[in-house]
Amino acid sequence: MQPAAPGAFFGIASLLTPGSHYLDCLRENIPNLLPERTPEQVEEWIAYRIAYHRNPKGTLTLHHRDGRVIELREERLADGATLIIGHDATERTHRAAAEARKEALFRQLFERSPMGMAVIDLTGRYLRVNDAYCRFVGYDRDELRHMSVRDVTHPDDVEQMAQRFASQDRRVQANSSSRSATSPRAATSSLA
Repeated sequence: MQPAAPGAFFGIASLLTPGSHYLDCLRENIPNLLPERTPEQVEEWIAYRIAYHRNPKGTLTLHHRDGRVIELREERLADGATLIIGHDATERTHRAAAEARKEALFRQLFERSPMGMAVIDLTGRYLRVNDAYCRFVGYDRDELRHMSVRDVTHPDDVEQMAQRFASQDRRVQANSSSRSATSPRAATSSLA
């Protein structure tokens, strides 16, 4: 989490002076936060924001018109004052959105593929299959969820498949042990 950049709070800090009203600060900042909203939408947002300010829970995400995303957490102090902690979440938000787009594309390609596709774990258990794969092996998704690749493999090929899984397991273990000293990420690999 990075601290918010100078100006990240849209000049609101200069408005927060002793005796100033929070509602006035919000209204003055509306053009930066809600530049293309109807007056009704603005009033609805202000009501939501004031309710959050009075009883803060969780994190509040603000989208600035310049594309920045600011996350705020407010805490009510014993003396009635409010502590507001904020940070610039733009990069993380954009990364999460890009990851969601990639996942949606993968899901669409996977599900609509005319080729049978399956995702399996290192033991050969099915994690995900598409309709084309179900047609190819003659089982539906629910049935495959309780099966292994070995269950649909021709008996003549079972030994070769077992060797392949054992080889894959050794590679994953080797990668995992070599990565553990340099990276906190778990090792991933595909059957090839």
